[in-house]
Formats: sequence, C-alpha cells, structure tokens
Amino acid sequence: MNRSRISFIQLLFAILLLSLYPISLNAQQGFESLDFKHKWELEMLEHGFQLVSKSPAPVPFSMNGEPQASMVISVSKLDLSTQISLEDIIKDEVAGINNDLVIDEYLEDDFTPKDNIVSYTDILAGNKIAVIKYRTKGDKGNPAAMSRSIRHILFIKDNMLYISTVIVLYAEDQDNIRNDQIKLVEYILNK
Repeated sequence: MNRSRISFIQLLFAILLLSLYPISLNAQQGFESLDFKHKWELEMLEHGFQLVSKSPAPVPFSMNGEPQASMVISVSKLDLSTQISLEDIIKDEVAGINNDLVIDEYLEDDFTPKDNIVSYTDILAGNKIAVIKYRTKGDKGNPAAMSRSIRHILFIKDNMLYISTVIVLYAEDQDNIRNDQIKLVEYILNK
C-alpha cells in the first residue's frame, strides 16, 4: 500500500490510504445513540469522521491545550483482485509504523510486544478485527514529542477496510476512551 508523506499529527489520526471513500453510516445519528462514557466532540471529515476529546490534556502532557484523546474512523475500498488478508494488512501497517515513527516502550501488561508493538486478531460482534497497539514519540527525524498511546482497530466489511484509530495523549480517562472506540467499531460492524 502506498503511504502519503504527512505530518505527525495527521499520521496519528489515521494511517491514510490512497483510495478513501465515505463511510456508509450516518455518523451524527450513530454518535448520538452510542452513550459514550468520555465527552467527545464530533467533527466530520471528507472521508470519515473524528471524535475529539472535550477535555484538554494538562501540562506537561500538552503545552498548547491539545485534547486528551482523538478518535478517527476512515475507510478505503479494497482492490478485490489482490486477495489481501487482514493479516497482510497488519504486517504492512506495522512495517509502516516502524519505518515512520519513533516507537516508545510498550508499558501495558496485556500482550507481549514485538519491537514495542502489539498486534493481534480477535472477534468482535461476530467479525474478525485486527488490533495494533503501541506508544510513539513522533516522526523519525523530527524532535521528540510527548509520548502518545495509539490503538488501531482494523476490519473489513463489504469490501471496505475500516480503520479506527485512538490517540491518547493524557491517560486519565483511557479506559472509557478505549471502551468508546469498541462501542463505535461494534456499531459499524452491526450496521
């Protein structure tokens, strides 16, 4: 897959793919019905949407009032002639992460990381999903940023690859933030 050269924050909002298509759900209506635990503000994007925490991260986690967390959903149409699997997509995404980002030490006590990145597949709402988790200090070759925790959830539905990315800058409400990501992914899978 081709990867555009983009800034650190854009890369963290989503691993962008070349052929983006609109998400096939009414984001505003779905957002209101999900009863999220964290307080989010919905922003529509050209090829999806993002939820931005209404709470700023405190100093020293942010020096300019960045939100505690952001969550983006993006989607790309898969080329059916390639027969690419979710496992192949995971390998490509992890290679891109290792190539582009400064990876920080993985601190969670849940899975054994490889090169400080965890990746695995699971079942959610009867569908196969892939999860990639890591911490990063920013783009290689740029000054280090405050470490951020990232979790991508990838899944294929109706020949489309969906990527849900959560970026947590300040972990005070991290459990609710991650649970909200699962709620949103499950909602899309059940649509």
